[in-house]
Amino acid sequence: MSEEGSFRSVLIERALGALILAMGGVAVFYTYTSAEALDGYVGFFGVLCIILMVLGLIVMTAKTE
Repeated sequence: MSEEGSFRSVLIERALGALILAMGGVAVFYTYTSAEALDGYVGFFGVLCIILMVLGLIVMTAKTE
């Protein structure tokens, strides 16, 4: 029974990491396609989006116990 719960938690963790990574990718796309509207804030929002993508990668590659 505990193996099944462990499998589910790993699956949910990987799916959450993929979701965060995808959200970061979409945010990067929209940040750089609407650069004219953001003026001087493109770099700020770009860095925030890249941090979101890195967080998604960390969640996906982390090992659960």
